[in-house]
Amino acid sequence: MPVLKGAAPTLWCSIKDLDDKIYHIKIFTLFQGKRNLIMMPITNTYTSIDLKAINFNDSDPEYARMRIQPTNLNDVKKIVSEKDFSVPEIQ
Repeated sequence: MPVLKGAAPTLWCSIKDLDDKIYHIKIFTLFQGKRNLIMMPITNTYTSIDLKAINFNDSDPEYARMRIQPTNLNDVKKIVSEKDFSVPEIQ
C-alpha cells in the first residue's frame, strides 16, 4: 500500500428509501496505519435526509455558481480498481 502522505479519503455509505423519500448516509474516513488502511466512522449513526423537505426547483444562489467539471488529468496520480485493495470491516 503506498503512503498517503497525510491524505484522508472520505467514503459515504448510503441507504436510499425511495418509497418514503428518505436518504440515509453515514460518513467514514480512511487513515493509514503502518502499511494498511483503517476505516473510521465520522458519524456514529446514519444521518437521515428527508427528500420531501428539499425544494429541488429553487436552489441556493451559491449552488447556482458552482459547476461540475472533471478532474484535471495532471492532478490524477493513479487510477486503481477496487479489486486491488481491501478495507477491514469495523465492528
